[in-house]
Amino acid sequence: MKEELESRREEVKTLKSELVRLEGERDQMETELETVRMAQSLSGHEGDTGAAKRKIDAMVREIDRCIALLND
Repeated sequence: MKEELESRREEVKTLKSELVRLEGERDQMETELETVRMAQSLSGHEGDTGAAKRKIDAMVREIDRCIALLND
């Protein structure tokens, strides 16, 4: 049982570390998304920035999903 407990503690530690990394990645992507949105509003047209925005949105949703899984 002690080995099992230690194993679980190590797993929790690893998951917490992964959570911190993913939250940092999410924050970075949100910053990038805001930059794209600002560039889009300044340019006045969708063009390639629209595709980039959709891709970043999808990545942010995926990271949020991963964080939710890690929090469970």
